[in-house]
Amino acid sequence: MDKKRLRGRRKRFMALCLAIAMIFCYQLPAFAKDYTLNPDYNSDEPTSNPSYDEDIVGKTVKAGDTLTFKHQTGSDDTVVLYYKDDTNTLIEEVDRNETKKDIVEEIPAALNGQLYFSDDDGYADAISDPDAIRVWEVNKIAPSYASGLVKYLYVTLTPVDSYVITYHVEGESYYGGFYLDNEGKALLSASELSANGITLSEGTNFIGWYTDADLSGTAVTAVAENETGNKDFYAKLSYDITFVTNGGQFDDSYVVPETYTSEDEIILPEEDVIGKEGYQFEGWYDNANLLGEKVTIINTGSKGAKTFYAKYNTVEYDITFVTNDGVFDEAYEVPAHYTVNDEVILPTKNNISKFGTRFYGWYDNKDFKGKAITKIETGSTGNKTFYGKFAPYIYTIEAEAQYEKGSGKKYVLHVLEADKDKLYNVVVNGKTVVAPKNYTVTDGSTVITLSSKYMKGFDLG
Repeated sequence: MDKKRLRGRRKRFMALCLAIAMIFCYQLPAFAKDYTLNPDYNSDEPTSNPSYDEDIVGKTVKAGDTLTFKHQTGSDDTVVLYYKDDTNTLIEEVDRNETKKDIVEEIPAALNGQLYFSDDDGYADAISDPDAIRVWEVNKIAPSYASGLVKYLYVTLTPVDSYVITYHVEGESYYGGFYLDNEGKALLSASELSANGITLSEGTNFIGWYTDADLSGTAVTAVAENETGNKDFYAKLSYDITFVTNGGQFDDSYVVPETYTSEDEIILPEEDVIGKEGYQFEGWYDNANLLGEKVTIINTGSKGAKTFYAKYNTVEYDITFVTNDGVFDEAYEVPAHYTVNDEVILPTKNNISKFGTRFYGWYDNKDFKGKAITKIETGSTGNKTFYGKFAPYIYTIEAEAQYEKGSGKKYVLHVLEADKDKLYNVVVNGKTVVAPKNYTVTDGSTVITLSSKYMKGFDLG
């Protein structure tokens, strides 16, 4: 590693800030640490030949951790901090004398003989490379003094094996940090995915991590402490299923499938478990315009959230009229069918007639119970049968007291109950005179004049 780098205070400060910010992005180890090389040093009272924290020697430091060297007040000498690997190749040289500030040096990653700090281009790719050096052991701290103050400080670092974790989600690979021999590491939970740059597609749910790409075996939650080597983990996912029923209803007893995995085969609900009043279920489509082929199944190996739209056709119901010998007008078009969206006006007395009778309406039963029905309301369903009610025209009359049977005179009779349009039957003292022809009806009156010959045989007095 022969790259020599002279860096200023501004870059060092930015590196530290970036190191803190990247804790939550898995580019640096979570909870990156700072190690102060001279923690007991009082910068206001310089001490000759200051000592260093020997406890740091032998510690494992990771890319993104920092080493801090406290500034010496009153020193005009150049302070140079060296990082060296086990081959004594210069890693980093920092001149911090002019700043009169503490030196904070970030631990780098190394790949193919090149150093990478967190503010370098290519750092993310380098630290996630299985061959990168991400972890070091502090092998030695060796200060060099001049006039009692530190002139040079040598820190020797020895590479330590570390292993990369790679997460595979929806065809994409994500760097998941690293772990050390006998250290182990917890894997990301569902709630931690987004914070670590793993965004699932809408309608996709995380189930667990598996070591095999075919998601066989048992889900794992951590790398065990006794494991070594780079690790690949594959996400098992489930996907939401949404049914747009367009007004239909599932049977209460039917369990509607809400999610599926790529291992599942899902048969979509059929007409025996979904219905819509007045409509026939025709099937499911993958688009709101109901175009293309019907979908009946989610096949094994499918992926991604699914939305299905229900298609219906209106049901045509029959209308049957039991006329009871009534006859429809020839010009009238009798309604024979209707749908749930129709309003049908039933035939009136202007459309149907029966000689010698009056039409009293349509009923939904042959005994004519309840109220007469005048129309089929919108929203109605089912075949309909209507029964026509007719009754003879019956008129009760009373004669003048002077009426003489068989006199041949015409008499004026007062109609007690009458239809002014037609006069078919007349009841006199409980006996019916059928279809008299020689009568006069004055519109709006209650007077009928009958020839006495039609009264022959009837006692009106």
